[in-house]
Amino acid sequence: MEFFISSEIDGRFSQNVPDKFRRVRKSVGSILNKHFLDKDYGANIKSIGVIPILIRTDLKEFYKERKLYQKKQNSADYRLYIDFESFEKANDDIATNLLVQNILAVVQDLGRKVSSFDATSLENEIKNLFSLYISHNVH
Repeated sequence: MEFFISSEIDGRFSQNVPDKFRRVRKSVGSILNKHFLDKDYGANIKSIGVIPILIRTDLKEFYKERKLYQKKQNSADYRLYIDFESFEKANDDIATNLLVQNILAVVQDLGRKVSSFDATSLENEIKNLFSLYISHNVH
């Protein structure tokens, strides 16, 4: 299974948030894809697209969350919010935690939608991979 991680980011005022997201995304994506490339959690899901939305409150009406499971394409495409202000203030470890929490929310929702998908096992493996960030940096 492959994770595709991208973003929709408000970069109107500085490159701080986009640059931080790129760093965190590269690290998290690499770890996930190395670990899960040859794994199968059912429902024939081959790809999970995680595209966090990091925007200031004044733009939220233009960026809606999306939770899409595409059975025929064996994929999922999720766009869930990460709080912009929290991410903006976060160091890289906390930003990593915010992204991992977003990914876990995707996995949990996908598990609710697709009964043959073993979301619990996938979620537990992700938590184990990122336990340092999750256990020590949750605020």
